[in-house]
Formats: sequence, C-alpha cells, structure tokens
Amino acid sequence: MPVDIAELTKVEGLGHKTVKTLYQKLKIKNLDDLEKAAKAGRISKLPRFSQKTEENILQGIKFIKANQGSFLLGAVLPIARQIQKQIKKMPHVKRIQAAGFLKNGLELLGALSMLGVK
Repeated sequence: MPVDIAELTKVEGLGHKTVKTLYQKLKIKNLDDLEKAAKAGRISKLPRFSQKTEENILQGIKFIKANQGSFLLGAVLPIARQIQKQIKKMPHVKRIQAAGFLKNGLELLGALSMLGVK
C-alpha cells in the first residue's frame, strides 16, 4: 500500500476517508508529506478543507513528534501488572511498587519504572 494509513490516522481528526482524499489530490503518503503540504498551504485549497484544518493538522503533527516514544497508560498498565507479578515471585524480592510515570498515573508514559525491595 503506498500510503501509511496507520501513521496518518494518528493525527487527530484524520480518518481513512480524509487520508484517501489527501492521497488522491495531493499524493500525501506519510507524515512528512502531510506536514510539507500543510506548511505550504496546499491542504486548505482543497474542497471541504480550511486554513483551520491545516492548523489542526500541524498541531496534531507537533503533538505526535513531541510524544514519540510515549505510550498510553491504558496500553501499558496490563503489561506492567504482569511484570510486577513475575518479579514478586522472585525469592529475593519482598515488595515491588510502581515508580515514575506509572506511579503518577500520567496518561502518557515515557518509561516504565518499578522499585523492588529485598
């Protein structure tokens, strides 16, 4: 498939139909193409698109770039609980608890940290 749909639909407000239109009209295949088109003002020239749409796209791209390497708490929490269960089974560990991003309950996690006590 010539278009990276998974990458483009990460931008808030872009769905499959919008991605299809952007590909058909502007040959946008990935996030870099999208950013270049938005900065050049080419998206707002399309029917049903506006300057506000372009601004929202650029904000969405900025958010994605700022949060690369981050994970949603909901996706990480089940994995973290499994890791905690496995570590608790180790004979030299008395207690384990979440730390850092996980302990603070932040929606986006940059790292998974846990503390174990002998």
